[in-house]
Amino acid sequence: MLARIAENLYWMGRYLERAENTARILEVQFEATAQAAPEWPSTWWRKVLDAFEAPAAIQPAEKAVVSWLAEQGENPNGLRSCLYRVHENARLTRFYLNLEIWEAVNRLRRLTGIPLLDEPVALHQFCTQICQASHLVMGITEVTLPRDQAFYLVRCGRYLERADTMLRTLGLLAAVSPEPALRDHQFRSLLRSVSALEAYRKRFRKLEAIGIGQFLLLDSDFPRSVRFSLSGLHRSLEALRRLVGGSDAALRDAGRLAATLEYCDSASEVLEREQPGLEELLARIAAVHVRLSQQYFYLGSAG
Repeated sequence: MLARIAENLYWMGRYLERAENTARILEVQFEATAQAAPEWPSTWWRKVLDAFEAPAAIQPAEKAVVSWLAEQGENPNGLRSCLYRVHENARLTRFYLNLEIWEAVNRLRRLTGIPLLDEPVALHQFCTQICQASHLVMGITEVTLPRDQAFYLVRCGRYLERADTMLRTLGLLAAVSPEPALRDHQFRSLLRSVSALEAYRKRFRKLEAIGIGQFLLLDSDFPRSVRFSLSGLHRSLEALRRLVGGSDAALRDAGRLAATLEYCDSASEVLEREQPGLEELLARIAAVHVRLSQQYFYLGSAG
């Protein structure tokens, strides 16, 4: 497989995951703001913007955040940009995919033509359709692609992006209000934004920061937790190395990172004592991306 094709497949997985994550976070936070206004603090929106690496000039207010994440095509983390890049990377790797995946990607791409017009109903439908279309592409990929290089490159992109996004989302815990009613509302919106509220309720009775951190960071069974995602990334890199050989640098880095969370006793080590902290974990995930890029494709252009 050409290095450029490998890079396109990897970034297709990343942008597909990023589009779904951004759509869900935007929809849930927009709805939560409407329910809690005017008590909803601007510090929460600032944390949301920080999670998506928005410029400091973007105002921490509802309309500005929606515009930045949903409308502005030049934003690489924005929904319209992600959908376009999923389609372009799929188009360039069409030979390694199949007709069903290509048709599902085309349906996803057509969503970029939906006008939002500052209407909550339109935004809700837009985000919901992106999540559903993303699930369709992922599901078809899982049940129709052979377990070859293409499959594992897409899966590496998905798992790495999922772990990165979850760590950034956990940063919202630092902006939770001390006022009980608003705090619980923010806890619920945070869990809903990563499709974790019902799963969390089955494990924990109380809504509390340390329990949420424990579940989203260290749970071994929840498929969106950081630990689960890093374990999936490690397994996918193992499979890639069996298929193509070569250096095991990316595999070793991913394995060490997965083991760090596997043997972490409590989320407080990360969220409170910062041993390691969220920023360090994000830096280590970025280092795995660099290693993977150096091993399987040249750095930098498809993304």
